Amino acid sequence: TVENTQAETIQTYEFLVSFSQEQSIPLINPHGLVETIFMGSKRVIFFGSLWTEICPEIAELSHMDKKKIGASNVLFLRSVEEFLKTPFQKRQMMTILDGWR
Repeated sequence: TVENTQAETIQTYEFLVSFSQEQSIPLINPHGLVETIFMGSKRVIFFGSLWTEICPEIAELSHMDKKKIGASNVLFLRSVEEFLKTPFQKRQMMTILDGWR
């Protein structure tokens, strides 16, 4: 027998961050980026605390928090380094992703 399976597409959004000489905060203007992400994605994972400055919808989330934004299930990982070093967090993330199926 042959099963008809539909592969899910993973989209990665990257952008460059420039820093002002007068300020220590990044100057970010990814016009329409956040709207595009939430309109076209069922599941979104944000890696890095910089996203809280770009996307106010996730600003109140702490590390490994999740919430529903529009049609998107959102998971926020504030510290990429901590996530990479901690097997428990990887298992926790996989449990969350499995629950979104």
